[in-house]
Amino acid sequence: MLGYDFTIEYKKGLENTVVDSLSHLGEHMMMTLSVLSTNLWDRIEQDQNVEDNMRLLKASITQNPGSIPNYTMRGRLLYRKGRFVIPKQSTLRDELIKHFHEAASSDNEGVTKT
Repeated sequence: MLGYDFTIEYKKGLENTVVDSLSHLGEHMMMTLSVLSTNLWDRIEQDQNVEDNMRLLKASITQNPGSIPNYTMRGRLLYRKGRFVIPKQSTLRDELIKHFHEAASSDNEGVTKT
């Protein structure tokens, strides 16, 4: 969450008309928090800069923001529809899928379901 600026505010249940499912979890439920480390951002940037088409896309958006729909630059990273782009050839792609889909406390079916 290092790359984001946010504020967390408490709202009483009656004031919170759109209660999310996390508000109703049992007291003793085990949860995990996945944090992207700073070296991960560096790896994403490096992988984005390896592919020629990705470098050209980043340069174009940097010079003319909004010129390519759905793509933006945030700092040195390329985003599509608000999500950072992992190039297809990146080894990081498989690592991230494995990390987020095979977490020990996860209830999903893992990589095979993805």
